Amino acid sequence: MKINYRTFRRIIFSIYIFITIVFCILMLHIGKREIERARLYTESEKNFAESLYSCREILNNVEHAFYAVSLNPLAQNTVSPLLYNVKRLRDSVGTLKIFGPAREKRPSAMLLALEDKTRLLLSTVNAFQSDLAEGTQSERNTLAAQDTAGTASALTDLRASLQTLLRSEMENVGTWQQQSLFFFNRLQYLLILFFVLTAIFTFAASSLSSHFLRISLRELSDGTKKISSDPDYRFKSIKSDEIGSLMHDFNEMAERLQKQSGELRTANTQLERKAEELMEARRQRDNFMSNMNHELRTPLNSIIGFAELIIERAPTIHPDKVKDFANRILKASEHLLDLIADLLNLARIDAGVMAPAYSDFNLNDCLDEVDSMMRPVAAKKKLELNFICEDNFLIRGDRRFIKQIIINLLSNSLKFTHEGFVEVKAWKDSPKTNAIRVTDSGIGISEENQKLIFKDFHRVETGLTSNYEGVGIGLTLSKRLVELHGGSIIVSSSVGKGSTFTVFLPYENN
Repeated sequence: MKINYRTFRRIIFSIYIFITIVFCILMLHIGKREIERARLYTESEKNFAESLYSCREILNNVEHAFYAVSLNPLAQNTVSPLLYNVKRLRDSVGTLKIFGPAREKRPSAMLLALEDKTRLLLSTVNAFQSDLAEGTQSERNTLAAQDTAGTASALTDLRASLQTLLRSEMENVGTWQQQSLFFFNRLQYLLILFFVLTAIFTFAASSLSSHFLRISLRELSDGTKKISSDPDYRFKSIKSDEIGSLMHDFNEMAERLQKQSGELRTANTQLERKAEELMEARRQRDNFMSNMNHELRTPLNSIIGFAELIIERAPTIHPDKVKDFANRILKASEHLLDLIADLLNLARIDAGVMAPAYSDFNLNDCLDEVDSMMRPVAAKKKLELNFICEDNFLIRGDRRFIKQIIINLLSNSLKFTHEGFVEVKAWKDSPKTNAIRVTDSGIGISEENQKLIFKDFHRVETGLTSNYEGVGIGLTLSKRLVELHGGSIIVSSSVGKGSTFTVFLPYENN
């Protein structure tokens, strides 16, 4: 026979009611027994309190007897009554132990202290009596004074302990008598009411808990669906129960998933950027290889062509023609050698095997050599070439490297300037820094390309520069040579308004 959920719930509830009734009957029986025990305990407390009052009365007699002793300490007839009352007090305090098992498992600390102080008082009085029977008159006077002070102190402590114990016990007796009777007289009714209310509450709580459980499960289900569609969604009102724990776990899972998704997006962005950089590097490499192929073939074709002409027409060619062909072969060879030298220098710098040889030299002599090399190029393009530098301008660095920097910058300016001027100026920028500036009135460089011109093998590809030869290593090599000196190079330019390259070189370099 199958039992459905409703029937099962009714059976469980009936069993719970039966157990509750049995428990109530049991509690009624226990309540009656506890009331009887409380009555007996109250009587014991009452007898104990009466014994305490008896002790207090005897203590009053002891104090009266001690007062008589204090008036005439050396009289034997005054000490005997004191000793008798103290012994009575000791016996009365001893009777307090009779009520101990009915009250507690062991005597209280205050009761033990009272016994100790009673024994101390008895010892003091016995010593007092013994001292009066021995020694000279002077010795008895001294001992009597000491014993009187000791007895007074012991009496004071004993009365304080007795008063404390009396107050404590009487308060306990009164409180216990009132509370126990009040409680046990109503215990049976309170228990019945409690279990009736518990049954009602249990029934209501089971219904409400199932209702709230359904609501929480529905909220959990709806939230998980929202998280699957919206990664930013989180459970807001999380309760401190099992469903709340599940919601918290779902929030943490969503946080981890969102974090991992963000990291994945960042990684993808970085990969895309790296891919773009690799594509750009590949494009630059292809451009470099294409330009290098052209740059290498041009002087080689000149060398090969003029050499073949000399060989084929050697018997009939005029000597002046031979000389002209030889000069052209020489120039092509020098161009090819310069190109290869630039590539090797750049590779040596990147490998870290090229270091400047520092020395102090006159920059004017270096500029004169550059002038003699580059002025024919400027004159051929009808450009004004100016060198501005104070006389005997001393500079510290590698003379060959600095000359190469000036030649590269000046060649670049002459190449991209069709009219106007090119100017080289050197000056002391600060006590420890020298500056060399190359200014032209050429085609200029856009702001976007200014960030790229110092990259390896980069050539500015625009309509204005597409017809110019070169592989794009002159500025790169110049920047590397300046950095070897611990200096820097900056560019300032606008399209159509010329360019200015400024090199800063420290005078002192370790």
